[in-house]
Amino acid sequence: MGFVSLPWSKVSQGISTKDEVCRGSSEGVSTSGANDVARYIELKKRYQNCTYVDGNLEIKFLEQGNETFDLSFLSKIEEVSGYVLITSVVAETIPLTSLKIIRGNQLFNYKNHSYSLFVGVNNNETRGLKELLLTNLSGPPCAPECFENETKNYHCWGSGPNKCQKLIREICHKSCETGCFGYAISECCHSQCAGGCTWT
Repeated sequence: MGFVSLPWSKVSQGISTKDEVCRGSSEGVSTSGANDVARYIELKKRYQNCTYVDGNLEIKFLEQGNETFDLSFLSKIEEVSGYVLITSVVAETIPLTSLKIIRGNQLFNYKNHSYSLFVGVNNNETRGLKELLLTNLSGPPCAPECFENETKNYHCWGSGPNKCQKLIREICHKSCETGCFGYAISECCHSQCAGGCTWT
């Protein structure tokens, strides 16, 4: 599998001519039946020196015994046009240090939800993923209406004024562990809401 030469589409996609384009995969959580070492070799062949993944970046099923997989070859990837899936990878770190954008043109579906980034089941009895190094990944540009005076920053889910995040800093009822949208016991945020919530 290796690199794909797409000189005509690089320009139309806004990809620099210095970028190494490689074709992603779309197997989801299925596996080809190969063992972990064979999957690792294939993954390394596919993404070595790659900066742009045309499709999905699927890093999965690298969990064989005491085998330590060197995933440093992933550190040059800057952009993924589809989704990023990391599952059943027993490694301390996954160094996606150059990754700037996950476009999500194709989404990973799991239990009736769709994700552009999905990370799950990355440990065994003794070892597991401790750090996902996404140091350059940033969100979409926010509209001016999304500026938050309290934090002096912009918070949004996407481009446009209708995509602003509403950060709530309320004094909540003592039973609300993760924030609230009001003072009553019935106005607690769901446990998966990390930045507060609103009720409309």
